[in-house]
Amino acid sequence: MIKRDAATGVAEVEVYGLGGAGQNVDISMTADGETTQLCTVSLINPPFVSDTTVNFVKKVGNTYCYQIVPRDSSKTPTSNSGNSTILDINAAGKKRQADGTTAYYFKFVCKTPGCAGVYVTVDGQAYRVFYCNVTA
Repeated sequence: MIKRDAATGVAEVEVYGLGGAGQNVDISMTADGETTQLCTVSLINPPFVSDTTVNFVKKVGNTYCYQIVPRDSSKTPTSNSGNSTILDINAAGKKRQADGTTAYYFKFVCKTPGCAGVYVTVDGQAYRVFYCNVTA
């Protein structure tokens, strides 16, 4: 569970598929000791490679820069935060690499305590790349 609003009882959850691109994965939920299959999803590779793929913790005021390389060199990615009051993300440049691909750099500043996802958008489709938990 990512977070739960005690006042409303609404919970935000995130689901991860364990497997390789092209595989189907069952999504299940366990509640009150009973497991129920909710759906089956097909795993895909995102249309980019990132140098950061794991969640981590930073402090308010810290900055972090990450690299995104589109698999299709004709595509230009953008990046944003799931909560811009926690992470302020801006483009930080791009660089043509020796293999002909272009690496795009994004940088964020940790503004307030909390947890926010970092998303990359290619062709109008957003992909969550990692979470940053910001502490005081």
